[in-house]
Amino acid sequence: MPSSLTLRKSERLYLRNAIDALFSSGEKMFVFPFKVLWKVSEASENPLSWMISVPKRNIKKACRRNLIKRRTREIYRTHKSLLYQSLEGHSRSLQVAFIYCGKDVMTFRELEPKIQIILNELVKLVEKGA
Repeated sequence: MPSSLTLRKSERLYLRNAIDALFSSGEKMFVFPFKVLWKVSEASENPLSWMISVPKRNIKKACRRNLIKRRTREIYRTHKSLLYQSLEGHSRSLQVAFIYCGKDVMTFRELEPKIQIILNELVKLVEKGA
């Protein structure tokens, strides 16, 4: 587990093959305003990799899309230790994609409980052995 609350390049899901595999065979859940895709696999070098997507179809202005991504990254960064602890205990690897489906920009205080719900659900799924 990383000793600090930073987001490293190794934690980002950026390879096209990995993203395609996640979208084709991953499981889904919806917690407004996020659609979440995840895939649990056997342990690898990176126990957790993730990505955020804000479609242009829903939020037209790039500055607002970037604002949503910044807020989501910050919330995820501060709460990701829950996932790391559960993954280390079960020797599994997790890939997660957050897709913002809302039509309006939500505040930090509105987004934080939603992402906490998502992370808690992912912890339950990892511990259950999904």
